[in-house]
Amino acid sequence: MVTGSPRVFVSYSRRDFYFAEALTAELGSTGLVRPWLDVVNLRPGTDWSAAIDTALDESDALVLVASPAALRSPYVRDEWRRALAAGKPIHIALVRRTRLPDELSSFPVHDLRGDFRGAARRLAALPPTGHRSVPIAWPVASVHLALLLCLVGLVVGAVFGWHLYDVFSTAARAPRSIYESRYAQFALALAVLNAMVALGIVGLPVKLVRRTVSAEALFVGFLSAAAAVALTLTVGGLQTQLHAYETFPDPGPLRVTSAAWPYLAGLVAAVIGLGMIRRSRSLHLRMPTGEDQPRGRRRFVPSPAPPPAEPPETFDVRSQPADTPIAAQVFAACEQAGMHRDRTDPDWTFIVVSSRSDLTTLAHARAVFGPGAVFVQATSLELPEDDRGLRRHQWIDFRRQDHALLQAQVRGLAAAPVTVPVAPDRFRGPLRVEYFLRVALGLVAFTAAAPLAQAVAGGGLRVVPALAITVLLAAVLAPLTRRTATRDVNADQWRLRAVLACALFAAWNLLPLTGGTAPPLIRIVLVAMLAISLAGTLRVVRTQWLPPGDTVRQEHLTPAVAPKLLGWPMSHGTIAFGLGYLHTLLFAW
Repeated sequence: MVTGSPRVFVSYSRRDFYFAEALTAELGSTGLVRPWLDVVNLRPGTDWSAAIDTALDESDALVLVASPAALRSPYVRDEWRRALAAGKPIHIALVRRTRLPDELSSFPVHDLRGDFRGAARRLAALPPTGHRSVPIAWPVASVHLALLLCLVGLVVGAVFGWHLYDVFSTAARAPRSIYESRYAQFALALAVLNAMVALGIVGLPVKLVRRTVSAEALFVGFLSAAAAVALTLTVGGLQTQLHAYETFPDPGPLRVTSAAWPYLAGLVAAVIGLGMIRRSRSLHLRMPTGEDQPRGRRRFVPSPAPPPAEPPETFDVRSQPADTPIAAQVFAACEQAGMHRDRTDPDWTFIVVSSRSDLTTLAHARAVFGPGAVFVQATSLELPEDDRGLRRHQWIDFRRQDHALLQAQVRGLAAAPVTVPVAPDRFRGPLRVEYFLRVALGLVAFTAAAPLAQAVAGGGLRVVPALAITVLLAAVLAPLTRRTATRDVNADQWRLRAVLACALFAAWNLLPLTGGTAPPLIRIVLVAMLAISLAGTLRVVRTQWLPPGDTVRQEHLTPAVAPKLLGWPMSHGTIAFGLGYLHTLLFAW
C-alpha cells in the first residue's frame, strides 16, 4: 500500500455487512486508500465506542454504505454527521435504492449494485462523480434468465406429462389394449412433479430482487429443476422411440410438448445457475447478510492471517441454567486451548447468549466483567438493530456448534480481529438440528403424496385412512420442529414425540393404499431409516442443544427465532413429495 494514502472510514449498517466487508477488501487491494472497518481493525478488550470515534476523527474521508437500513440507523447517522461537521469528504456507496438526506445530496454517489468491482475501484480513486451504473450486475441478470428458462422447461414438462397421462388413459380404456393404468399414473406423477418444482422456484426471482433469497434456496431450486427436467427429457425421448416403432398412438398435442429444446434449455440453465451460486461475487452480495454459506464469503474476502499463539490465560463461563449444555461445550473448548478457569478474576469471561438472556443486563457486561467480556451466541435471537451497547464487545457465533472454529477463536482471542453478530435474528442451529427440521418437513410431504395421488385417481373413501395418518403425523411434527428450534422441549419429551412419529409412519406403511404390494423388506427399511435418523438427532440434541429437563420452562427474555415453514426452500418438500408419489405408484397400484 502506498505510504501516506488516504485513510477512509467505512460506515455501514449490520444489515449490509457483506457489502461493507467486500468493499473494504476491494478498497484495500487497490493500495490507493487505507480503509477502516470495525471488525477488521478493532481488537477484543478495546473500548469499542472510543476506538470508533478515534478512527473517524483520524480518517481523511468517510464512505457511507447507503441503504434504507443504514439511513435508519442512529449510529450510522451520527457517524456521517460527525464527519460532515469536521468538514471531511463523504462518498456514498449505494448498495440499495434509497433516498438520501438533503445534507448528503451534494456528495458523489458510487453505485455498487451493478459492476461492484469497477465501482469500488473508481471509489478508491475518489472521483468527484455522481455517475450511477446499471442497477443489476450481469451475473445476477444471468441467474434471473436461468430461473426463467427453468420455469419454461418445467411448465412445458407439466403440460407434456398431462398430455401423456391423457394418451395413456385413453389407451388403457381401449379393448384388448396392451397399456396399463400404471403408465398413466406415472405420466400424472411426472406432470405433478414438474408443477411442484415450478411452484417451488417461481418466487425465487422476486426474492432475489428483494435480497431475501438464500444460497441454499437457489441451490436446491436449480438442482430439483435440473432433475425434473432431465427426467422429463428422458421420458420424452422414450415416447418418441415408441412412436417411431408404431407401438404408441398418435401423440397429437405431444408433438409440441415433446420437443427437446425447452428441456435442454432448462437443463443447461440449471447447470449455469448452480455454477453462478458458487462463483459469483455479485450474487453473493445479493444475499441477505448471514444467508450465504461461509465458504461463499471466503471466496471474495481474504481470510485474515492466523493470530499468533498466546500464552495460557484464565477464563470463566457464565450462562443461564437452560444453556448449560452449550456452556459445557465452551468450557471444554477453553480447556483444550490450554486456558485455566478462574472464577474470581479471569482474563476472559465467556457469556453464553440465548433467547433466555436478559439483553438489558448484557448491555452493561463491560461494567460488570471488564473489557474481557466475550459474548457467545448460542441461539438466534432478535437484537436491537445496530445497538452499539451490545455490539461493541467481542462476539463468537456458536449457533452452528463448530467446535474446531470455536477452539481456534478461543486460542487466538487476544490477537484476532473482533467479530460481531452477523444476522443474529436469522435462524441458525447445529447441523443435526437443521437436518431434523428438513427430515420432518420431507416426511410430511412424503406421506401426503399417497392420499393426494389416490384422490386425483378417484380413490374415494380409500383416501381417508392415509389422509388421517398424514394429518396426525403433521400434528406431531409441526410443533416438535418449532419447539426443537426454540429449545422449548427437553430430551424425554422429544423422545416420546419421536417414537410417536415413527409409530404413525409405520402405520402409514401398513395401509393397502400406501404399502400395497411393497415387499416387507422395503417397508421395514423405510421405518428403520426414520428411526435411525431420529435416534441420531436425539443423541445430539440431548447433549448439545436441548435444556435440562427441569429448566425447559425457563422464560424467554428475548423473542426466540424459529424457522418459518414456508421459509425453507419449497423444493425440499417437492422432492419428498415426488418420492412419495413414485412410492405410491410402484407399490399401491
